[in-house]
Formats: sequence, C-alpha cells, structure tokens
Amino acid sequence: MATPGDRYAAGVATLNSITGSSGEAMVESLKDITPDLASWIVAFAYGDVISLPGLDKPVRQVATIAALMALGTVAAQLKVHSMVL
Repeated sequence: MATPGDRYAAGVATLNSITGSSGEAMVESLKDITPDLASWIVAFAYGDVISLPGLDKPVRQVATIAALMALGTVAAQLKVHSMVL
C-alpha cells in the first residue's frame, strides 16, 4: 500500500502532466481556505484515481469531461480538463 506521501507525489506528477502549472495554482489557492481538501484532491483524485494504469490520457480526459458535463456546475474544472485535449 502506498504511503500518503507517495500518493501525494504521484498526484502532483499526474496533475502537472494534465494541467501544467494551472493545477498547482488551484491547489495552492485552496490551501488558504481548506488545506486538507487541497491535499485530498491531489492524493486521492490525481494520485489514486487518475493515475491508475489501464486508460491512456486522452480516454481518461474524455471520461473526466463527460462526468463534469453531466454535473453541469463545474465550469472552471471543465475548462481546465478540456484544454488538455
């Protein structure tokens, strides 16, 4: 099982490969408001889920965009993920 530090490091690497520096800027902005949420997003969403092997980056991004569009209330996240394709 990966340690929290390993999950966070994997999450940062995945986040950077998807968003460049805009993802890290988002995480930094969240740290002022809720540092635990910022760390959780990086470690869980990007370190555990998005970095899983099996799907290539374009397919994973299409799935992410589809989920964000279905939610309909996350325009900022949709903009970040759609810039990657």
